[in-house]
Amino acid sequence: NEILSPLPKPTQPHGPEHLGIKMREVLKVEGMTCQHCVETVSETVAKMAGIEKVEVSLEQKEVIVEFDESQTQSEDISAQIVAAGFEVIG
Repeated sequence: NEILSPLPKPTQPHGPEHLGIKMREVLKVEGMTCQHCVETVSETVAKMAGIEKVEVSLEQKEVIVEFDESQTQSEDISAQIVAAGFEVIG
């Protein structure tokens, strides 16, 4: 009998990754310069419907969001970040 090992999961550093009905999106965000900016982006995204988790990295200029695709879309998240005064570049 042959033992098969699981295949490694494909990685997508910038873009959606299916997690069942959950999605994980990594967005590059320009304009964050301080901890207050991080808090603004985090709070703006966290209050949206369907958001499961938000991580904001000032150093990496990234926002990592886990969300329920049936309740919100990646474009909606980007739009809210832009409305808060930041630029989503990817």
